[in-house]
Formats: sequence, C-alpha cells, structure tokens
Amino acid sequence: MCKDQPALYNSLLKHGFENHTFDILEVINIKLDRQGILDILNELEVKYITQFNCIRPHGLNIRTGGGQSLLSEESKNKIAEWHKGTHLHSDTKKKIQAYRKNKTYNEIFGKEKAESIRKNMSNARRGEKKTKEHRKHIGDSHRGDKNYNFGKHASPETIKKMKEARSKRDMSFLRKPIDKYSLNNEFICTYSSITDATKDVKAGSWDISNTCNGRQKSCRGFIWKYHNKEDNLKRKNK
Repeated sequence: MCKDQPALYNSLLKHGFENHTFDILEVINIKLDRQGILDILNELEVKYITQFNCIRPHGLNIRTGGGQSLLSEESKNKIAEWHKGTHLHSDTKKKIQAYRKNKTYNEIFGKEKAESIRKNMSNARRGEKKTKEHRKHIGDSHRGDKNYNFGKHASPETIKKMKEARSKRDMSFLRKPIDKYSLNNEFICTYSSITDATKDVKAGSWDISNTCNGRQKSCRGFIWKYHNKEDNLKRKNK
C-alpha cells in the first residue's frame, strides 16, 4: 500500500479504505519524457497541498510536496523530540568517517554554493547577536565529554605541526609597552607588555589587544593604549 506515507497509511488502517474519498484533480494530456512528467507532477503537488491546506495537523501530508519538499512544523518538532538526547553509535561514527575519508566536500554535501549566495548568507548574518541562552547552549555543547576532542591525544606529528604554526605567528604585539587609563581617560600606569597587564588585571591578552587596536572600547573597566605613539598611529590608520 502506501507505507512510505505514514500519516495516510495509518489513517487507512484506522478508518478503513472505504471511508476515504479519492478524486482526480487534474489530467495531463501532454507527451513528455519521464523527467518532464515528474516536474509537472511536483508542481501540481505543491499547488494542491497549498490550495487545500492539507499539511498536518490539517491534513495527511507531512511535507509541502514537490521534489525537494519541506517538512511541516509538527513533523520537525516530532523529529527533534525523537533525536533529543540520542548519540550516534561508535560503529555508525566509524562508517561515516570511512565514507567521508578521501572524499571532497562536493562529493559529500553536493554542489558548492555560488560565491554570490555565500556572500548573501554572510551579509545576512553580519552583526547578528546571539542571545545569552544561545551562547550558553553553544558553550555547553562543546564542554567536557561533549567536546569532539575529549579524551583524544594529538599524535607527535600533529604536535610538531602545531608548534611550527605557532612559531610563524607574529606575536610581537604581546611585547609592546602599553598604558592603562581610567574610563575618564586619566593615565594610571604603564606596563612593559600586554602579558604583564593580563597578569595584573586577570584579563585575556586578546581583549587588551583588541582595546589597543580600537576593536573594543575597554577591558576590565580600563582603556588601553600602546605606549609608543607610532603604534597608536598604526592603530588609527587600520
């Protein structure tokens, strides 16, 4: 019967075939190849599902129809509830890893998005601020044994590569003297480096660096500036 359509299948079992009405809505009298007919049928499916509003809970359709139809909100909620708290079995993870090994991004996920689409997506998300609950959820999902790298140890080759990558970074900004000011722009003191300042005020080096470079207004209730004038000029010209 129609076991691949669970809502309709269960309704037929519960109420009986004779208690359902089946009507012909449209007849196609055009000679087309198989793909052409499928395209028309997909369009008609979307049209009539929308026209009769038969997406669950109003009807027996769980999708919007068409070749790449969307799930109804009810179906999405049920799937989300079913997956909540579940974890992939280790054998399943191994199969996924084996499948993805030596495959390109496009072979796994399909066609790569066009540059214009990626740009539009990026612009749409720019300036978007996450709520406290969202940030907490992201943090909790990567903390402790939920972290992808939990319990894993890097190989000697990986450690060597990480050390080489770090050695090539320009960390000279950490060794520049910086001045600490109050929020009223009153000079307080000078530190020989950002590292010394972080130890004193217990802040992250990147936060103080961002303040020195004008990317944020203050850090730990202070304004920070490079001690040397030429460094501050570079900051203004960025």
